[in-house]
Amino acid sequence: GFFLHPGNIKFRALVQRSKQDYCSVSSSSKRKRSIVRHVMNQVKSLDPPGKFLVQEHIEGNKSKQALKDQNGLCPRYWVVASDTKAFEKT
Repeated sequence: GFFLHPGNIKFRALVQRSKQDYCSVSSSSKRKRSIVRHVMNQVKSLDPPGKFLVQEHIEGNKSKQALKDQNGLCPRYWVVASDTKAFEKT
């Protein structure tokens, strides 16, 4: 499944490296937001570049380039998330 996808494994490793610093600052801290942006930038700078994906219903915006679930049975598509959504997911 997607949990074992190489990109997700790299993402979790990047998060793990930043976790102690992230947890040591207050929740409203600019530093905390900076840490999240840093992780996002690291993902985007991978070779090949990483992407943050979200699932969207088939009935949604069909003009977006989308990837079906590996089984082809999922009633949703994976689409590239906006930076705002990616920030929330990180």
